[in-house]
Amino acid sequence: VELDNHRVHLLSLRFNYDGHIIQPDHFSHSFGILEQQRRFIIERDPDFEQQCLALLKDCEFRPAEKAGLKNFNHLDMLMLADSLNDSVWLWDEFQQQTMPLLREQGWQFEVDDSFYLQVDGGVAGGRKRSTAVTPQNTGP
Repeated sequence: VELDNHRVHLLSLRFNYDGHIIQPDHFSHSFGILEQQRRFIIERDPDFEQQCLALLKDCEFRPAEKAGLKNFNHLDMLMLADSLNDSVWLWDEFQQQTMPLLREQGWQFEVDDSFYLQVDGGVAGGRKRSTAVTPQNTGP
């Protein structure tokens, strides 16, 4: 995605409720889906979803719409940093330190082929990938 003539990468948060991957466009206690001409109502866990959002906010992710990007879900997020260089380092820190911890907690990360991050200077190098995040709700 382009923002102010710079390519930015988005993290797209989705939730997995018993195999149903959802990305709701608003907060509510339920979510309706249509599958094979049958309607299902998924009882959501708003507290769990808010905890996930708070964790990502602590990692400097913000809704894409707050950066001026239109037509994105409020769960499509990017890292807002003072510079492109700072953004690269934030993404690298997220991938190297936070993602492994989240994986241990049941989060799943899908990779989009368009994601490319190059960090030089001996800290990290090569091609790095990540995008969609799907925390598993293992609560009640």
